[in-house]
Amino acid sequence: MAEVNDSRFDDWMARASARLVLYAAMLGGTLGGQALGIAGSMAFGSRTPALPLACSLVLEALAGALAGTARAGHPLEGRECLRISAIYSLALALVTVPLLFWTAASRAGGPAVTAPSTAFVFWGAAWLVLGTLLRAALMRLVSARFLARAT
Repeated sequence: MAEVNDSRFDDWMARASARLVLYAAMLGGTLGGQALGIAGSMAFGSRTPALPLACSLVLEALAGALAGTARAGHPLEGRECLRISAIYSLALALVTVPLLFWTAASRAGGPAVTAPSTAFVFWGAAWLVLGTLLRAALMRLVSARFLARAT
């Protein structure tokens, strides 16, 4: 049986806690971006999700880059940013897709929930990939500038 002070366990705990802080910071960016974007949309009289989504993406990237760079002690590399962004996008999709179906199903008097169209799935996947790549690029840019200013 492994001891609690096993160095492999300590290393695993350190990595797990760093990831928890990183993704919690990004979730804070999501929520803050949604609130900021909704407020902006209301100010402009818009009802499209474009501004809340854009604000979320920017704040997620900012939070992820700052938390990741602070924990790593070096600017995040492109691959690191892409991996972090992809995992975060997957987690968001796993939460969002069931919520979309639940929202559609819960509408009183609305149409019955049907399978999404091929076009809806295609464009949803395309936006997911584009958002992942944009977030990763923003994270890389912010990470490099953040550490350059900190030194």
